Amino acid sequence: MQVVIAFAAIVYAPYEYRAGPHPIHDDFMMLGYRSVWPPLVLRSCYMVNFPALAAITPLRFTGNWPVRDVVRHRGSLYIHLSVDDCMFLAAVGVLWLCIGNMIDYRNRRTATDPKQPSVSLVIGLLSSLGVGALATFYTTLTDADRPFRQIGVAGLIWTLALFWYFVSHLVSSRTPARQIG
Repeated sequence: MQVVIAFAAIVYAPYEYRAGPHPIHDDFMMLGYRSVWPPLVLRSCYMVNFPALAAITPLRFTGNWPVRDVVRHRGSLYIHLSVDDCMFLAAVGVLWLCIGNMIDYRNRRTATDPKQPSVSLVIGLLSSLGVGALATFYTTLTDADRPFRQIGVAGLIWTLALFWYFVSHLVSSRTPARQIG
């Protein structure tokens, strides 16, 4: 479901972007006109799926291929998907699949398999630190990049939630189980 919502946000974003430029102040308190990217609908999608955005961010610096078109339909409905958008949609699917598996694993735990493997917990902990690094970078941007600062705050919330989950499970996997009775 999240992939469908993310796809809808990516398709709708150019329509919201075409609403036109509006006055914005930059760091030197100069008034200028520009359109804010990402628009609110895409910004909300990035906030909800911030770990997926963090996962594809390193791939954006590998040349100009992430901006190439995969789908470009100009008709009554304008649809434009780049390689970057497709990677984001795939990362959203993987993110929510992992979250669903974590929830299912918590409900499936039995006495014979009480612990989660420590390697996956350490990888998750390191990933949450990477999400936190990108969120911290976004929150320290200038006033001219206010939409990314708003996305960064949501990223910090994601970081805290992921960090708490992986640290608590890593600690509980290292503590010996108590014998009842």
